[in-house]
Amino acid sequence: MIEEEQSNNLEKAAESLAQYVEKTGRKVRVLGASPPVRKIMHTSLNERESVDNTSHGFGIFRHILVQPATEKAPEEEANETSEQEEA
Repeated sequence: MIEEEQSNNLEKAAESLAQYVEKTGRKVRVLGASPPVRKIMHTSLNERESVDNTSHGFGIFRHILVQPATEKAPEEEANETSEQEEA
């Protein structure tokens, strides 16, 4: 279980990442985050319309990708293409 202080620190870290992405326009990957940590960061980042955040990878290689809202990750574009083909 994540304590309230750690949760607050993760939210602040997510805010800092979002500000960096907004300012630079660069993507940021957060590696090595456990599922509860990713959930807290995703929840915090979802409140910002200027950035998109998604999880990618499997198992221990799962990571968060934070990017400007107008840009899509290559993985997302591939998923959209395959979903359209299935329909």
